[in-house]
Amino acid sequence: MSVRESDRQWTDYHTDFRLCLIDPSRLGVGASYTCRRGTHRAGAGDLMTFEPGDHHVTTRVSGGRASFHVIGIDPEQFQAAAAESGLRGQFHFRSSQMQNVEVAHCLAQLTASVAACADILEVEEHYVALLRAIFVCCAESPAPLLRRETVPHYGIRAARDYLRDNYRDNPTLEQLAERAGLTRFAFAHAFKKYVGLPPHAYLRLRRVCEARKHMELGESTADIVQSLGYVDVPLLSRTFKSYFGLPPARWRRAFEVNSNSGGALIDARRYHA
Repeated sequence: MSVRESDRQWTDYHTDFRLCLIDPSRLGVGASYTCRRGTHRAGAGDLMTFEPGDHHVTTRVSGGRASFHVIGIDPEQFQAAAAESGLRGQFHFRSSQMQNVEVAHCLAQLTASVAACADILEVEEHYVALLRAIFVCCAESPAPLLRRETVPHYGIRAARDYLRDNYRDNPTLEQLAERAGLTRFAFAHAFKKYVGLPPHAYLRLRRVCEARKHMELGESTADIVQSLGYVDVPLLSRTFKSYFGLPPARWRRAFEVNSNSGGALIDARRYHA
């Protein structure tokens, strides 16, 4: 997928391996964002990498509207390809932000071939070339069996993992604090410190990203409201627009246009709310 001319401050929870390339031709355009308890700034030609379970918050876009290429890869498919390529253990990106000419070139070729509705063989060749470049250029070396946990506090990890896996629920602060083994006051402070978002914001982000996934699979807005625990459709619509810049119906329309064109392009100017 490619995004053109966007000034959105994106906030997202990732369930896949995701690679984002800021258009190298857009010199002077940059974005500041938080991820894995760190603050980063990416500019033209930079690669932003995310793993399942990561969330990022764009805090500022400067120098004009940003254009970028994005690919998301199912974790099971990604790990199977890594094993097929000879990598042992769990794959992890060596950095959440980097520059690599080969990976950037492969990603741009893949998105261009999809946009042009190229033959499936050509698209698959570009896809395999991109995966190989990622495995060679972007992997931690040597690949560890376990990723270093970015949240060192055991109780906060337990509460975070509970929210991640039970996003349909509406727990109280006291219930989460009890799960973490802390007082309410200590828990509220520690969760934001270690995770980067307050508990309610983390849960809201996790839930709205799941709503987007259901929507892109064709589920109706009313069914999403019921299955994910939203109070009503207006609440889902307001929340969805606050995160993604479009109400659900317009996002679905943009996604369908994108899919029908080969899955390569969302033009932020055309679908700007």
